[in-house]
Amino acid sequence: MNPEAFADFLAKRPLAVGSIVIKEKHPAAQAEKPPQGYTMMIKREPGYDPGHGDWEYADVRLEPEKKVARGKIASCIACHDGKKNDDYLFRDYLK
Repeated sequence: MNPEAFADFLAKRPLAVGSIVIKEKHPAAQAEKPPQGYTMMIKREPGYDPGHGDWEYADVRLEPEKKVARGKIASCIACHDGKKNDDYLFRDYLK
């Protein structure tokens, strides 16, 4: 994410409209191997999906076959809904 979004992320503030969060997806969470895909969250204008923080999701899988999904992805929403009080973001792994 960009420096402004990262500052808000670390301070546990909601991210601004237009913020993009990208995460590499590694096999068995082993970052020394190439990523098998990427996930992304884009903070959209109010009204995009008000019941879920106005986040758009994207999922790019490179292995075992290339697949791309984008939008209001139900599986992403279901997981991130548990983080409503943290602007739907997981910050647990930050020290």
